[in-house]
Amino acid sequence: MVTAYKWYLHGILLPSGAWISQLTDTTPAANVNFLTEYAAGAAAPSFRGAQGAKPEIAFTTTAIKQILDLCGFWGADLSAGNVDLYYRAATKRGVREAITDLDHLRIRCVQSYLGWSRITAAQDQPATIACRLVPLYDGTNPPLVGLGSQAIPAVSLVAEQYTLGPVTVNGAATPGGITAWDLDLQPKYDEEASDGEDYLSWIGVERHEPNLTVTLRGLGDWAAIGIPGAQLTALVAYLRKRQPDLVRCYADGSNVHIKIYAADNPCGLATLDTITDGGQKAAQTKLRCGLRVSSAATDYPLLKNTAIAIT
Repeated sequence: MVTAYKWYLHGILLPSGAWISQLTDTTPAANVNFLTEYAAGAAAPSFRGAQGAKPEIAFTTTAIKQILDLCGFWGADLSAGNVDLYYRAATKRGVREAITDLDHLRIRCVQSYLGWSRITAAQDQPATIACRLVPLYDGTNPPLVGLGSQAIPAVSLVAEQYTLGPVTVNGAATPGGITAWDLDLQPKYDEEASDGEDYLSWIGVERHEPNLTVTLRGLGDWAAIGIPGAQLTALVAYLRKRQPDLVRCYADGSNVHIKIYAADNPCGLATLDTITDGGQKAAQTKLRCGLRVSSAATDYPLLKNTAIAIT
């Protein structure tokens, strides 16, 4: 038998009509909870089934502004309509089939929640954001349904690319420069099915524990912060927006960069990780900033601006 068909990831269409196509890794999963039962004394199973499923789509994208504008920090309710993941059919002895052809594949999600967990930025690398799309049971339709023989939306272009930007801690630039920063919200979710149904019908945020970890070449903070750590009074992390067709990013003064910063003062605890080196390699260390709120009026420990200058 020969290979007859192949499909390539095309993008995710949201109920608003927004289109996410800058996808570097996308994994739809049925997450079926299998059930296998054996009769007493039997060595072979006589019942095979499932105790429901918790489908989700995990994906990573470079469209960080698009996700932050849509989700903020807590996530986005996408239950106003369907969320569709499309795969484009390939042409044997060619490239891709026309978008109007009916050989493409659609995976549809209903009653969806979209959240993100982590932004990763490193020197000379594109910054990425890791996301999780969870469809829920609406009482009638399975939360995740695949369907072939579909036309697909038009191809969209790459609109945004970001890379590592500077970090300031307590109002001062980190000594010696940084080579990476990583913001991990560490979200925990409350997920539940009920009434013997097969699928989740509830998802909500249980809690976040946001931490910003900065990789440093300079070791001066080991003297300044020390083992006990230091109180955070301010924290700012930038992502630089790259220009197309040029080696450099947009100028610092351009209102196109992304800024993520602490909402309160004080805002948490800064502690140092181990110093690592490779004998013949320069030493580096990591500064871990655990964020918190200190005002009863503050909704989240962090704020963001997705169209701002670097100052």
